[in-house]
Amino acid sequence: MSGFEAFKQKKQEDRNLAIKEEKNGETSVVQSEIAYDEPPQEEQKVAEPAQVSQETLNYCWHEFSQSAGVRTSSLMKAITPVLQGSEIVVTIASAAQQDAIEDVRMDFIRFISQKTHGAIQSLRIEKGAAEITDRKPYTEKEKLDFMLSKNPEWKEMIDKLGLRLP
Repeated sequence: MSGFEAFKQKKQEDRNLAIKEEKNGETSVVQSEIAYDEPPQEEQKVAEPAQVSQETLNYCWHEFSQSAGVRTSSLMKAITPVLQGSEIVVTIASAAQQDAIEDVRMDFIRFISQKTHGAIQSLRIEKGAAEITDRKPYTEKEKLDFMLSKNPEWKEMIDKLGLRLP
């Protein structure tokens, strides 16, 4: 009989012995339980979880996003979490963001719970409107118009030089 099989057999015998003693009304600690259980500890006072600031949440969000995959990381960086009491509220704009957050939801809750010593234990996802951002110039005409809007003096210089631009 191998060492592991002997261990399993000894463990089963200890369980059977404990069951017999419970049926007889006796309660005693089996030797194997003493070896594997931790000694009784004094009652620990449970401290009230400390308040978490928005800055701490943002730092933890950024730190976790770096450990996530490339796709998830880039989507998480586009989202700003908001702290509401002991809950994190994330407003998403697309199904891709929702899928990415759902994929890492439990891992993030575990991560933030450890970092905040249990002060935050939930994450709520809300659907919101997509944020409208300025469209970047793409075509040559759009790039020229963008540069002229930033520096109106360039329009005068183009006219003085007689340049033909799109």
